[in-house]
Amino acid sequence: MTLKRALLLSALVPAAAAWSTEREIRDLPLSEVLSRHIEAMGGEAAHRGIQSLRIDATVALEDGPTHRVTILKARPNLFRATFRASDWSLTRGFDGEDVWTLLVTDKGHHAKPLDPFEEKLIARRAPIENLLLRTRELDAETTLVGTERLVNRPVYRVRVDFGDGHIVDHLIDGGDFVLRRVEQTEPRATGERVTTLIPSNYQYVGGVLFPWREIQLSDGERHSVITVQDMEINPGVLYDAFRPPPER
Repeated sequence: MTLKRALLLSALVPAAAAWSTEREIRDLPLSEVLSRHIEAMGGEAAHRGIQSLRIDATVALEDGPTHRVTILKARPNLFRATFRASDWSLTRGFDGEDVWTLLVTDKGHHAKPLDPFEEKLIARRAPIENLLLRTRELDAETTLVGTERLVNRPVYRVRVDFGDGHIVDHLIDGGDFVLRRVEQTEPRATGERVTTLIPSNYQYVGGVLFPWREIQLSDGERHSVITVQDMEINPGVLYDAFRPPPER
């Protein structure tokens, strides 16, 4: 069961918090919300300066043990995440064209099959920046849905709709324009799944604002907490790390 739950995890998503007024929120168009958001996260130049990224973290499952995870990303859209437990490890990767998985247990190495939509989700999450910092590159529609209150904070709800049932709502704080929450609707063969990410503990690394803690909810139920232990900008990752392992 813990391995099945670990399969839900793939990457970290940046986010944050603040205050504002209702009037200030209503008056801003989408273009200005996005512009202020990019600056709040460190600015476009700082993000473009990140060519590769390594994150070491722990993943504490709500009803299970804590696992370790190492996430590697590199431009333009290369991704690899390895989850480790005492008796297994699971790696998911994207080499820019194909998604691959490798499950290692005491019984050997196995390719872990994924459904086509899950492969698509991994590919979409592969780039270093979050969706709102690369809207020009997306084959998706970005809209300002409106404003609302998140607990006691006014926020903008900015939606990225891929047109295939995958919708990602970003709740951007009306005061400091950092991401406060992400709500993802993901279609599945067994029905829709809604994943909510609630980040905190922000720190600047390489001039870019990253969350070092993130709570994940699945269909409204608390699923896990990701806590970053270490983060390295431009560590010089070998591109071989993102290639599928040889067949055994």
